Amino acid sequence: MADKRAGIAVKHDGLVAEILSERRVVLNKGLHDGISDGDKFVVFSLGEEVHDPKTGESLGILEEIKGKGEVIHVQDHMCTIQTYEFDMVPMRRTISPAQSMATLFYLEPEKKKDYREFVGVQCEDYARKIRS
Repeated sequence: MADKRAGIAVKHDGLVAEILSERRVVLNKGLHDGISDGDKFVVFSLGEEVHDPKTGESLGILEEIKGKGEVIHVQDHMCTIQTYEFDMVPMRRTISPAQSMATLFYLEPEKKKDYREFVGVQCEDYARKIRS
């Protein structure tokens, strides 16, 4: 599927139909469109047209990435995707009176997954299937 903006085709596989949370959105594509659990998508909006600085030739419309999501539920005509990218962040460690500072110095800091959210996602933003 492609939309046209300023005469330039924008390739996409679907649109955001509903925003469920910071990490989950619904796309307007489902089983009838060949979507399966585990499929991955990049969600984006369109920015400005970019031109080659030497030739002035159009390079296309800049895609402003809102996030990446994986299909966690699929229905006939829609699917739900959830962000899957994360950063490892240190967890707060509680020091008991029995632990010395010297012992803590040698311990690796515990970390947890901090899942990224869709940033500024809106209904009708584009979604394109990506390879894992």
